[in-house]
Amino acid sequence: LRVNTEVCSPPLSLGRFSPAQADLYQAVLEVQLSCLSLCSPGISLDHIYSTMLALLGRQLKRLGILKAGTSDADVLKAARRYCPHHVGHYLGMDVHDTPELSRSQPLQPGMVITIEPGIYIGEDNDQAPEQFRGLGIRIEDDIVIQDTGGPLILSSGAPKTIADVEKACAMR
Repeated sequence: LRVNTEVCSPPLSLGRFSPAQADLYQAVLEVQLSCLSLCSPGISLDHIYSTMLALLGRQLKRLGILKAGTSDADVLKAARRYCPHHVGHYLGMDVHDTPELSRSQPLQPGMVITIEPGIYIGEDNDQAPEQFRGLGIRIEDDIVIQDTGGPLILSSGAPKTIADVEKACAMR
């Protein structure tokens, strides 16, 4: 069986995260790890997406990108604006060849999906703190839904922590 995959990781200038890049990367990583923990039979991509939006909203507040008093409804709107794509999609024989599969259907063992939350802040976004402007982070893994034991992460060998990513960049 051959399945195409896609994996995404952020480029670093000089092989190290700036403090703002590190803060944003860690925020997205925490969201991604939480979303990965939900990947089991019976859960839908739409459910994971809703969870991702709530978690991204909390991170946007924590980072000061959203004000602390922002209403829950506005937090969700902002999360959609800062992450304008779904949490993931199905993978088949090609990267995006499953558009007819509804993201509301429950995941089943053997399904292959991506989990790819992100936060993207435009350079011209004068509502975001200056240090975050022009930054975008997406962390993506390809996974197989298993009966038990959580998802099989196909990209588990890729560096994921800030220290591991910087170490990998230093080896180039």
